[in-house]
Amino acid sequence: MIEHALEHFDTVYVTIDALDESQSRENILKVVRDLMTDFRFSKIHLLATSREYLDIQKVMEPISMKVSMKNPFLDDDIRTYTVACINREKRMMSWIQQLRDETIEALVEGAKGMFRWVVCQVEMLKRVRGNADAIREELRRLPKTLDETYTRIFDQIPGEDAMLVDVALGWMYFCRYLNDRDYLPCDFTPRIGVLANAAQWELARTSVQGRNSACDPRLLREACGCLISVTGDDEAVSFAHYTVLEFLENRSVPDSPKSWRLDSLVPRFEESTLRAILQVTDEDAKKGFAEDFEKDKPFRSFAAFCIAAKWLPL
Repeated sequence: MIEHALEHFDTVYVTIDALDESQSRENILKVVRDLMTDFRFSKIHLLATSREYLDIQKVMEPISMKVSMKNPFLDDDIRTYTVACINREKRMMSWIQQLRDETIEALVEGAKGMFRWVVCQVEMLKRVRGNADAIREELRRLPKTLDETYTRIFDQIPGEDAMLVDVALGWMYFCRYLNDRDYLPCDFTPRIGVLANAAQWELARTSVQGRNSACDPRLLREACGCLISVTGDDEAVSFAHYTVLEFLENRSVPDSPKSWRLDSLVPRFEESTLRAILQVTDEDAKKGFAEDFEKDKPFRSFAAFCIAAKWLPL
């Protein structure tokens, strides 16, 4: 089929982004190898991007020319981006110019072409409490990879915020679980208000009596930092980057509250949703998804949505 299509063109340019994210990496690599080595496809010029994995390198090295993401042109873009990130942070803009310059140089050098890495370092650095020496110490020990970065982010979450972040990210994953399996009639993307209310609900349900379980959108955004993204007028919440979800899915230490496994969360949040449904009153049900109901009781509104979708039979 491809061979016949090529008859109508002199040259065809193909771009494959993120080979490493393919669900069937072996198959896509075989296709790439065939496209590059079979004379029938000689009109094709292929550009493929990927992080460095041994199986991908083994296939690609004999048939391709490597272009490193670490190059002067990208460094210039990283520098511009880093300056913009720092300029948006009031706390970092209060630093002396020399310290800001040192920070920019350290981040540009350590980024290795990763814009996402810069975002995460800025998020951690702006939270450093202490003088310039404390900040310089953090610059000397910057994590080298995104995995190391996410590990440090979770390790540095204050104890009072750890359960809040755990619950919030868990609910986001649970919503993805429902969407991916077509349990709901339409994709459900939680808003920050709904997520904060869900976190407050879960904290109140699992905390000891009398513990303060208040959680508002501002507190949730501050606690989660660069792990989540809030966009649009409706303040929809999503994982800030696919690497956040990838990191969490690959966690292998289930014992610590900061190292939970996502696949264990589905039953837990199914139970929480059921408990919320049981507290939806007849009056609530009559209101349906009226604006005041969603505003006053957003998490119960989500529970009512599940009932309407017939996801949970009652």
